[in-house]
Amino acid sequence: TYKIIFTLYGNCSTEPAFQQLAASMPEIKIMLNNAEVDKVNLDLEAGSFVEITPICSELISQTRCNDPNSTIPGVKRIIFSKVVTLPSTNANWKFVFEGSLGGTQAGRANTIANVNNVGSQLLYLEATLNNTAGPNSSPQFTTIPTPFFCKDVPQQYNQGAVDPENDVLSFSLVPALVSGFPVTYVGGYTAANPLETTTGNFGFDPLSGQMSFTPTVAQNYLVTNKVSEFKNGILVGSITREMTFVILGNCQNTTATDTISQITGAVAEAGNIVNVCEGTPNLDFQVQYADDDGDTLNLSVNGLPTGATINILNNNTPAPSFSFSWATGALLPGVYNFFVTVKENNCPISNQQTRSFTIRVAEPAELTATQLTQTGCLGGALVRFNLVKGVVPRLVSMYEGANLIRTWLDSTGTFTDSIPAGNYVLNVSSPGLSCTAADYPLSIVDSGVYPNSPVLTEPPVYCINEPAGQLMAVGDPGTTVNWYDLNGNLLGAPPFVNTSVAGVTYYLINQQKANCMSVPDTVEVIVSPNPEISVTSAAGSVCIGDKIYLTATGAEAYEWIPAEQVFQEPDGRNFVRVYTPAVYTVKGLNEYGCEDTASLSFTDIQQCCTFSYPNAFTPNGDTRNDLWHPVLYGNEESYELIIVNRWGNELFHSFIANEGWDGTKDGVVQPTGAYFFYLKAKCLTGKEETNKGEFYLIK
Repeated sequence: TYKIIFTLYGNCSTEPAFQQLAASMPEIKIMLNNAEVDKVNLDLEAGSFVEITPICSELISQTRCNDPNSTIPGVKRIIFSKVVTLPSTNANWKFVFEGSLGGTQAGRANTIANVNNVGSQLLYLEATLNNTAGPNSSPQFTTIPTPFFCKDVPQQYNQGAVDPENDVLSFSLVPALVSGFPVTYVGGYTAANPLETTTGNFGFDPLSGQMSFTPTVAQNYLVTNKVSEFKNGILVGSITREMTFVILGNCQNTTATDTISQITGAVAEAGNIVNVCEGTPNLDFQVQYADDDGDTLNLSVNGLPTGATINILNNNTPAPSFSFSWATGALLPGVYNFFVTVKENNCPISNQQTRSFTIRVAEPAELTATQLTQTGCLGGALVRFNLVKGVVPRLVSMYEGANLIRTWLDSTGTFTDSIPAGNYVLNVSSPGLSCTAADYPLSIVDSGVYPNSPVLTEPPVYCINEPAGQLMAVGDPGTTVNWYDLNGNLLGAPPFVNTSVAGVTYYLINQQKANCMSVPDTVEVIVSPNPEISVTSAAGSVCIGDKIYLTATGAEAYEWIPAEQVFQEPDGRNFVRVYTPAVYTVKGLNEYGCEDTASLSFTDIQQCCTFSYPNAFTPNGDTRNDLWHPVLYGNEESYELIIVNRWGNELFHSFIANEGWDGTKDGVVQPTGAYFFYLKAKCLTGKEETNKGEFYLIK
C-alpha cells in the first residue's frame, strides 16, 4: 500500500482560477512497463491550501494572494493525496500526471521565456518505483520552493531532498516533459542551463542538488529537477519537481554568505563539501553567516543525518552561526546531506537561500596497475593504472628509492603511461582527504621483443668471382648482432661470401639487448652471373658519313664508348656517324650491376657519291613510288632540289637528300604531266653534282 502525494505551487496572480484548485481532483495514471493499469483521482489534504510567499511578515497581508490589486506577488501551496494498493511487485512502476485536474487542467504559464510554445502545454510529471526488494518510499523535498530571485545577485537554491530509508540519492536537471516527450528549449537554453546567467555561472552539484547562479535577465524560467534513489546500487525510484523561477529586476538585496571554520577530523572543499576518512571518530566544524545589508537572518535545518547534532547560535540576528558535531567512526562510506535555509527579513521580498552541506565519508583510495606491454628493452612498458575510492582529484606519486620519479593527477579513475624498467613504490593521496592509500609496489622488468632490426652496411649482392668478405651489419648502441643459418643455428661470426659460384644463399639476422631479441630478418645473398652481351648493329663496309644505330641485347642497361661520339634521337635511340675507321664498345649491366662488354668495328669506309634520277612517279597513296626525288647513294655535305611545272612555278624546294615530292602544292594535287627539276649537291667525298631534267607525274 502506498500514499501518492501531489503538491502544486501556484501564482496568486491567476486568481480566482487558482482558488478553484481547492475543488480539483488531480488524475494520476498508474503504469506498469509503460502500460496503464489503473487511474486514480487525488483528494485535497485538509489545511494544505496555504500561502508560502517569501515576504517579510509585516507585508504578508498585502500580497496578491490577499489583495488582488496589490503589486506584490504571492505564492500558495496545495497538497493532494490518495492511498492505493499496487497489485504486485515490479521494477517498472510509474506514476504519471498529465495535467488533468478532474474537470480543469494544469498548464504552464505563457510568461516562461526558456521553452518554446509553453502557453499551450499541460504539466507532465513522473515518479517511478521499483519495489522488487520490498516496500520503498520516495525521497521527500524538505524545502518549500521560493521561486523569486533578484537579478544580478548571487543565488543559492536546493530542494532539500532526503530519503526516509537513508537510500543514496542522485540529483540531475532534466528536460521538462510535454505528453511524455522533452520540451523544445529556446535557443541558448537547455535543461542543464535553464537560466540567463553570467558566463559559466550556473552551477549544479549532482551529489546534493545544489544550484548556484547569478541571474542577469528579469524574466521567468522553467527548471525541472529529478531525484533518483538507489538502494545497494540498484535504482529503486525517482521523483521530479518542476518550478518556475521568477527573476525580479526591482530588488537590490544581497544574499547572506557562509564560511566553514574550526573543522576537525576532515577537510572542507568548495561547495560546502566536507570529506571525512572512513573510521574517523568524530567530525566537528562551525559555520558563520553574514549579510552585507545587515538584515536579520533566520537559520533552519532540514535532513540532519541520524546521530548528528547542530547548535544554532545568535539566530535571528545579522550574524548567526551553527556548530555541527557527529560521531562518524561507525559510518559506512557514502554521501550524507543536510540543508540549511537562511531567510532574511528584507522587505518586500524576503530573500531565502537553501544551501546543502555534504558530508562525504570516503575510504582511502585503492590503486591497481596492469602491465599492458613489455619494454622490449627499449623505452618503457605501457601500464594502465586504475583507481577507486578516495576523493577526486587523486594524486599518484611514483618513487624509485627515495627519489620522486613522476606524479599524475587523476580525475577519471584510469590512465595509462609508459614506465621504464625498474622497481618503484606508488602512493595515492587526495588534496581533499587527509588519509592516504597504502603503498603499492610496482616492478617493471626488461623483457619482450626488441623493436628494431640491425642494418646491413651494404647490400648483399655480388657478381661472380668478385672479391668479397664477410657480411656486415650494425646494431643499436649496446646491442649484439647475431647471425644464423636458415635452421636457426647461431653462427660464430658473420658469414663469408663465396662468389665463385652464382646462386642465392639465405641467412637469418637479429640483434639482442639484455633479455630482448628482435624478430629475425631474412638476409638474401645473391651472387649473380655476368650478362652475355651481343651487338645487333650490322658491321662491314659503310659509306663515309653513314648514320649507324647502335643496338645490343643481353643486358638491362647499356653504355656506349667513346661516349662523346654517340648521339641520341628524341626517341632515345643511340647512333653514330662513321667518317673514319672506328671501334665502338658497349658495356651492358644486368639488374645486379654485373657487366659484360662487346664491340662493333667499322674498317672499310667507302667514298660513296652517286646520283640516279627516276623518270616518273605515281602519287596515288599506295606507298609504292608515291614520292619523287633524285636517289643519292652516299652522304651529302650540301644539297638543294627545286621542282617546277611547265610554266616555271616552283612546287617543291628541299635541302635534305632523299626527301621526296608528293605531287601537291599547298595541299592541291597537281595534274598528270611533265615536271622539271634542278639539283645542286656536294657529297662528303667532295664530289659535286649539278643537274636538271624532267620527269612525269602519272595517275
